[in-house]
Amino acid sequence: MGETGTCGKCVSEISVEADRCPECGYEPRTDNKLGQTILLIIGVILTLTVVGAIIGLPLIYFSLKARKYAETQKPTTTSPDDTVSVKELIEV
Repeated sequence: MGETGTCGKCVSEISVEADRCPECGYEPRTDNKLGQTILLIIGVILTLTVVGAIIGLPLIYFSLKARKYAETQKPTTTSPDDTVSVKELIEV
């Protein structure tokens, strides 16, 4: 006979190879797969969140820094005194 263990629900002794408990019908492999799937989904979400934070926070910082720098720069315009007319260019 194979190894035995206890049922996770009714604590009766069952074979470790059994798909379900003969006493209560509990299926330990089904719960285990569901738990693993949930943990996988949570792990993927946390990984994407962490990666997003690592990439996103510096982008936000540098974009705000660039915006402040752009606001401090004066627009480049020419004053009417700096312009040269076509007549002046021809006369020279």
